[in-house]
Amino acid sequence: LYATDFHTGKVHTFDENFHQVNPNGFVDPNLPAGYGPFGIRNFNGEIFVTYAKQDAKREDDVHCPGCGFVNVFDTSGNLLRRLVSNGELNAPWGLALVEDGLWVGNFGDGRINNYNPVSGNFIETLMRADGTPLQFDGLWDLLPQAGGVFFTAGIADEEHGLFGIITED
Repeated sequence: LYATDFHTGKVHTFDENFHQVNPNGFVDPNLPAGYGPFGIRNFNGEIFVTYAKQDAKREDDVHCPGCGFVNVFDTSGNLLRRLVSNGELNAPWGLALVEDGLWVGNFGDGRINNYNPVSGNFIETLMRADGTPLQFDGLWDLLPQAGGVFFTAGIADEEHGLFGIITED
């Protein structure tokens, strides 16, 4: 089990009995100060970690366009590559491999951006049929399943929860 610790800036690992594998966790030594790990997902043995800007107390994320990173680690916590830096990121949290793309959901602006999962090149922001960005207030996580991609969001400043599915229609 891999868990992000936003406050300390570390990723912790736990075994099948929930014992901490490495008490020191693992970090990106090149990460700019003021960012903490926010979202995490294991894709085919590679650990993808999103990073959001921290507030002064390192307790909450700061929403700001161009603020965020996506890194890829091996299962031992060794940094393999910085996949995405800044750009369309805004407190990125949710991650999903959908077809040939990596969907990154922004908690900050609620948008979902599609990237090449190997190069990190930006492909597109997901759009509605009317040409406006697909956007969910307080977007949390993404989970592809047959028939679409499920999402969760903390709407109304996280006072309420929303669970839905994104389909092509």
